[in-house]
Amino acid sequence: MFQKCQIDKYIYRRMQNLNEDDPFYQEKSYEQFIEWNNECFEKLSVDERNWVLKLCDLINTDSFKLLEEECCGELQPSCVFFNKDCKICVVHPS
Repeated sequence: MFQKCQIDKYIYRRMQNLNEDDPFYQEKSYEQFIEWNNECFEKLSVDERNWVLKLCDLINTDSFKLLEEECCGELQPSCVFFNKDCKICVVHPS
């Protein structure tokens, strides 16, 4: 389930392009980045992994929304990833 909720190559390339000064994104291929995400996921406790899996399920079934604060519009997230600090990030497509 977690693998189905990860970012795709296109999003990762955008992250690389917009973070040109960040070696974390520049030095990792997409495959290495996905491996990083899998490692972060595996380091979580069982309860935390279950929470992430539930979050992925909610995203995949259109049951989880983000609120854009300025216009107060509800946004549909598309995927999740772990950043360089192993913090989970929820992605909304632009």
